[in-house]
Amino acid sequence: MEGCPACGGSVQALGVWRHRWWVCSACGSASREPRRSEPEREIAYFRNSDPDSGVREVALVRGWLADAGIRPSGRVLDVGGGPGWVAADLAAAPDVTGTLLLEFSPHARAHADGLGVAASPFDFQGGELAERAPGTWNLLLVRYSLPWCLNLSRFAQALREVAAPDAALVVTWVLPGRGAFAISQFEHEAPDRLYSERFVDDTFAAAGWRLTRRFTPAAPMFHPSVSWRWLLGLPVLLRPGPESGFRQRHAGRVFAV
Repeated sequence: MEGCPACGGSVQALGVWRHRWWVCSACGSASREPRRSEPEREIAYFRNSDPDSGVREVALVRGWLADAGIRPSGRVLDVGGGPGWVAADLAAAPDVTGTLLLEFSPHARAHADGLGVAASPFDFQGGELAERAPGTWNLLLVRYSLPWCLNLSRFAQALREVAAPDAALVVTWVLPGRGAFAISQFEHEAPDRLYSERFVDDTFAAAGWRLTRRFTPAAPMFHPSVSWRWLLGLPVLLRPGPESGFRQRHAGRVFAV
């Protein structure tokens, strides 16, 4: 890779068994290249119909909103919202007048439909956001789906265009780092891009979003899909190179118009 796809800066390679990550010295983001041809597989989360997982996910999002002083109201847009647990919960809030889930996975959309959630297909690299979510929205959620967005500037601007004048936007994502890279070596469906906090802040500010709150979502030490196999990632974690640290780190932001 000759330069960072996100900003054009110089990159340094850090390879793991299944993928090669390139870390940008300028913006701090990381981009992935598969080291071998892999079959297409859908991320297990998108097929998740476990009610206990849904309860935990809803509790997390409720906590984020409460800490930020956000009372869900008006129209709510959940972009990349997975199986629809959160959208269904928000739809039941007394002041919410409508919800829409945008999701690439047909399995997730089918599950959301079973929960009574309106769900439409959405591909970060494909159709325009305004076409899939017409009108304006008062609360917008983008939870852990940024890694599949290859043009963050265009996406941030598209969100701004569908935001109501009083809109709040909540974004969470996994940060680039050794913990995330080591986990990806076990996954066919690893994300394409891991954005740094600086790059996300600058990109959303350029699109007209005003940062109102930073927060740190809980970052588990062990990924559920690797468990004991984490030990196999120790050579990656201990290898010299950029982005040291054992934990998978997460970041969260609340933006306003």
